[in-house]
Amino acid sequence: MVNIPKIVLELILILSAILIFKKEHVPVNTKFVWMFTGITILLNILFYYLAALSLYQDYGQSVGQSDLQIHLLIWFDIIKWGVLAFILVRYSVALQESNILFSFQLLSPSRPSVLQILVWGVGGGIIASSVTYGLTFIANQVGIIEELPWSFFANSDTYKSLGLWGGVRNLFGEEILSRLGVQLLVMYIFRKHRFQVLLAIIISSLFFEFWHNGFKDLFFLNFSASIVFGTAFYYKGYEAAAISHCIADWLIIVIIPILFF
Repeated sequence: MVNIPKIVLELILILSAILIFKKEHVPVNTKFVWMFTGITILLNILFYYLAALSLYQDYGQSVGQSDLQIHLLIWFDIIKWGVLAFILVRYSVALQESNILFSFQLLSPSRPSVLQILVWGVGGGIIASSVTYGLTFIANQVGIIEELPWSFFANSDTYKSLGLWGGVRNLFGEEILSRLGVQLLVMYIFRKHRFQVLLAIIISSLFFEFWHNGFKDLFFLNFSASIVFGTAFYYKGYEAAAISHCIADWLIIVIIPILFF
């Protein structure tokens, strides 16, 4: 669904990236940029039509939209993700090729083993899930959150699909905004500041919290998980952050609710 606060944040991010990074050279590895963008679009098509379609149909029916309008809305989101991926990946690759900021292990001459990336990714996903569950339980106990959502997730086929396909999509999805967008921007702006890394992780995680929730229901659960993803990104690149996000989605929305709730 079109969410105006989200779109505003995305536009601000794109314009900021263009203005701040405009002097950086065009990346040599344009094949990687196009490949990443293509996979992003493909995974979003799968996500929206295999998992999120029913949500769009329910929303469309509630506001009187036709089937054509619903599909146009879906394709607006799909194309939007493709544009975000192309612009932000292009700049992140350019910065890495100029030895200014690092983003992708796949493009690093001395990249670590796949096992190291997987260990960081899976470990980050487990930590982010544990933090999210713990904070949700505490928020419920003190009355901030009225009801725990886990049993609802366990009994909802829609949310099982959203968690499963959302995790896959987020291998080439939400971390584009937070890591290749905000975190790199802050690191670039404060590259001579002693607290560059800490500022980048915190600000990018705040962005993710506000963006993900559309400025509503701000319980800072997404912020807390994003701190973990941002840390994985700093130490082991986009790949580790994206795997962490995917694993966290699977654990939080699908696996743990089915097993324990």
